[in-house]
Amino acid sequence: MSRVDAAGAVVVSLAQGPDLALAQPILAASVLTRPLTFFGMIYERIRLGAFDEAQVHFENAASLTDGFTRFDTSQDMRQIRSWVDVFTAVIRISADMPVDPAWRAGFGPALRDAISSDPVLAMAQSTVSMLMALNAGDCEEALSISRLAMQVQARSRADKAAIFVCLHHASALMARARLTEAKAAVAEAGKLAADHIRAAIPGGNTLSAVLTITSRRVGRFIRNARNLLSQPVSQRSGI
Repeated sequence: MSRVDAAGAVVVSLAQGPDLALAQPILAASVLTRPLTFFGMIYERIRLGAFDEAQVHFENAASLTDGFTRFDTSQDMRQIRSWVDVFTAVIRISADMPVDPAWRAGFGPALRDAISSDPVLAMAQSTVSMLMALNAGDCEEALSISRLAMQVQARSRADKAAIFVCLHHASALMARARLTEAKAAVAEAGKLAADHIRAAIPGGNTLSAVLTITSRRVGRFIRNARNLLSQPVSQRSGI
């Protein structure tokens, strides 16, 4: 675990590393000395769908660190701050809390900075930026971010983050009625997730469920579109 701590568990988890420390309880105090390991365990809870547990631990850690401003570690504070922003956004979205538009706008420059210095972080920022864009109804922004993210993916190999880039990409394409492309995006997510699902890694079932749900949404959109187009114009609702 010491080498994982040095690398930053959240970075390992989002790349091609194993799922880490799921059997261990999360101690909020660990954020003081091992913030990236703490964020790695928060990430695992979120990916397993344990949003409420993740939120409680995250809020406790915020209290212990005076709003994530006080740490006892030699790790890069700028990197830590960026991960704090990523998880703040995920927690707020998961809890259905509003995201301040000005704060959301700050993700653009942060993402551009991370592309050259920390591609795994950039992939994580991309997934969150896409989700915030979709929640704001800005599908074109989500599509633009996804194109950039998949170019970064070639260098980062952040497969787990890329799964959700593909799924958010599919959602944006569905909103634009680009259903064939949406189906292809879900298929690409399935390829990236296949190793994690086949290996029966904790969280694999969650990935499988998310992929199945998104795939069914695309299929339902396609069937509805075909049914609508097969009707005489006079019978098409909304025309």
